[in-house]
Amino acid sequence: MRHSESIIVFYNVLPKMTTVEVVCYKYKPLRNGELPLKIRVTKDRKVRYVSLGVSTKLEHWDFKKNQPKHDLLQ
Repeated sequence: MRHSESIIVFYNVLPKMTTVEVVCYKYKPLRNGELPLKIRVTKDRKVRYVSLGVSTKLEHWDFKKNQPKHDLLQ
């Protein structure tokens, strides 16, 4: 078995996982100063961002938990 064949066999064994997560995209703020919320889709180590068309202020997002701040949800 050649090296390239072993890679193909190993690749077929790995599960193909897809992860989906909502993120506050702080790298490109909107003109009004708010940050857009996007869906991050990761499949086979490739990342794509899809805009939700919704934005939030910086102080309303908890970046450690990656969700809106708890006091705003009540």
